[in-house]
Amino acid sequence: MPDGSSQLQFDFSPPTSANSFVCPANVRPRDDDVGPVEIVIEDEEIDMDLLNFQSISIAQAPASLPFHISPANPTSFSSRLLAYKPHLDDFVLLSFLGQGAYGKVYLVSNNETNEVFAMKCMKKADIVKQNVVNYAHHERSVLIAASHPFIVHLRYAFQTPQKLYLILDYIPGGELFSRLNAENFFLESMAVFYSAEIVCALSHLHTQDIIYRDLKPENLMIHSDGHICLTDFGLAKRLDVNGTQTMCGTLAYLAPEVISKKVPYGKPADWWSLGVLLYEMLSGRIPFDSANRNTLQKKIMNQKLSFPKHITNTAKSILKKLLCRDPSARLGSSGDEQVKTHPFFASIKWGELEKKLITPPFIPDLTGPTDTRHFDLDITSRPLHSPTDEKSSFAESFQDHFKGFSFAR
Repeated sequence: MPDGSSQLQFDFSPPTSANSFVCPANVRPRDDDVGPVEIVIEDEEIDMDLLNFQSISIAQAPASLPFHISPANPTSFSSRLLAYKPHLDDFVLLSFLGQGAYGKVYLVSNNETNEVFAMKCMKKADIVKQNVVNYAHHERSVLIAASHPFIVHLRYAFQTPQKLYLILDYIPGGELFSRLNAENFFLESMAVFYSAEIVCALSHLHTQDIIYRDLKPENLMIHSDGHICLTDFGLAKRLDVNGTQTMCGTLAYLAPEVISKKVPYGKPADWWSLGVLLYEMLSGRIPFDSANRNTLQKKIMNQKLSFPKHITNTAKSILKKLLCRDPSARLGSSGDEQVKTHPFFASIKWGELEKKLITPPFIPDLTGPTDTRHFDLDITSRPLHSPTDEKSSFAESFQDHFKGFSFAR
């Protein structure tokens, strides 16, 4: 597949007439306009719009000449738009994987390549109704920008008149939440490993001024090789100089400054969430808990931190510093090196960790790429209903909200 460089070259089949060059089989334009391109034949240049073409006619063009397609704007034009543009009918539903606030997730396979993916589908009507159009665009743009071994990989994004679709790598080892439930709590060495990989993922996002805002064990998956994978970027956001004040995420993991909404917050909010998650990994429970939302908020804002007896002093130290209520004094507020150099991570060789050279403490048992045994059986055994079966009326006037959503690597 071409790599999106400034000049894309294709071997076109022999012309059906003296003036016609036929589109090759691997070039599959679909329903979207891929933008202006230049057709270059020796010294002749012809501008045209490559829209739903099946053949390209060039007046008096000798069949023997080389045929090149060059994008007018190499930066924005990519070969992915020519080589493969995904559609819903390209994928076969294999299993139901889960449901979130704005959509459903399925295990699917590509019916041409047999590659297995996770497909997230979201109803446009629900997105508009809940006023979260920006969240959908943020998720897509962050996933495109975030290329990291511990962050889920986005392969494609596309849409139908009713829905948005994200095609992501399938992470078959299940949620860290399930592993934590099975273990009750982790040995410190296990917590060190998982939290170190989370630090790497957060650090990568923060270097691009992206805050994650939804760190919790349900959003961390275990890959087939045992390494962590951060998923679900529906609440992720690229920060500007003013920060943000939106209260979003799962309450038990929210930092005090997010709850108070008195001042804008930024990257330190993610480090607080890491503190809550690390506490949970080490103890089997969250540090502040209540079934009542108001009570829980008060505890997060004011309750003194306490520890189970088996928590080591080194672990207590990092937890106290991550769960510091002053974001400017919180561990990580001056950068990820503050976190990485804490004695809790003394055993971690960060360069080797990011290259996946450190053996994980748990390798999921899998029979193949479509294995779902590490997901909730009550969910994966649900009857499959194709997204096309779900009728949804959606005003044409709202379609503009989702322009530019489609993407392919």
